Amino acid sequence: MREPALVGVLGAGGAVGTVAVTCLLTGGGVRVRAGCRRPGPARAGVRPVAVDVTDPATVRRFATGCRLVLDCTAPAYTLMDRVRAAVVDAGADYVSVMDDGRTPPPPAGRTVVLAAGVSPGLSGMLPRLLAEGLTGPLSFTGAYAGLGGLTAGAAADYLLSLDAGYGVALAGWHGREVPRALQVDEDFRVPTVDRALTGYPYLTAELRRQALMLPLARASWFNAFDGPHLLAATTRRRGAGPPGAEAIAELVRASRLDAAGRRPYQVLHGELDGYTDDGRPVHRSAVIRGTDGSALTGVVAAEAVLSVLGGQVRPGVRYASDVVDSRRLLAALQRRLPDTVVRFTGDVPCSTASAEQVEGVL
Repeated sequence: MREPALVGVLGAGGAVGTVAVTCLLTGGGVRVRAGCRRPGPARAGVRPVAVDVTDPATVRRFATGCRLVLDCTAPAYTLMDRVRAAVVDAGADYVSVMDDGRTPPPPAGRTVVLAAGVSPGLSGMLPRLLAEGLTGPLSFTGAYAGLGGLTAGAAADYLLSLDAGYGVALAGWHGREVPRALQVDEDFRVPTVDRALTGYPYLTAELRRQALMLPLARASWFNAFDGPHLLAATTRRRGAGPPGAEAIAELVRASRLDAAGRRPYQVLHGELDGYTDDGRPVHRSAVIRGTDGSALTGVVAAEAVLSVLGGQVRPGVRYASDVVDSRRLLAALQRRLPDTVVRFTGDVPCSTASAEQVEGVL
């Protein structure tokens, strides 16, 4: 009998890595080598190993013998290209919950999957799911709203992403990227959230890629802020360069102030207008809601790993939103995290005015 594949998980002791390891052990038929700064005791199917992700030689030794390494470390924007290079150099495939924007091709036969998280990742699947079976012109609007205290690593990655080319503030997509096409919406509404949020337009690299692939005639994305503190801290830090410890601590405090005394949530929402094959205009929408962003990310990451191990991902550099079976992922989220809500509308006919407006963008 062939031995189960060995999967290395970097950051296995963190909020994301812990969930990913559990998912892999209970449903993946794999063995896990758990990379942590301070390894805990061994348990069934898991071998804890001390690893310093800032040292490529240490990462290379950790990855040697692994079929694949899942990278759940943070801040990924300062580590990822070095970690990825060390992993593929050791002969393993690589999956990361983040995308640092640097995507050199791996050696022949190796697979790299990036952005296997909530946003980017799950967010990029929304337009693809909603557009299934429809013809253009297609128009999509999406949003990500979250409430909950950030970890220091998540705060660092968030701040680094602001100036790392991950997206363009206030830009929209009208057949191409249009700078400053949108405005901040201070009465922004997201399904399942019972109060007005502040919607900050942000055309992500992920949505630009989906707009070109599907294609989308119009597209917009909003990061929705529930409370004043995180938005204010983000605005102050935008364009300020690499964040130091003080900036990271400020963002963590701001996220906790917004969430104080309230139930945390994470919501992805998308709406799409298009046409059926017989020319009928339709409107579709989707809502995915959970309570813990780290847990959602851990499930997405584990499903990306299983997709690679299952031979469903071709070698090369790929993005999770393009290669992970989205319906299987949604089922896994509801199975692993029972408080996750997934809601889709069917083909709801658009008004004539709406259909004419979609046509008009061409």
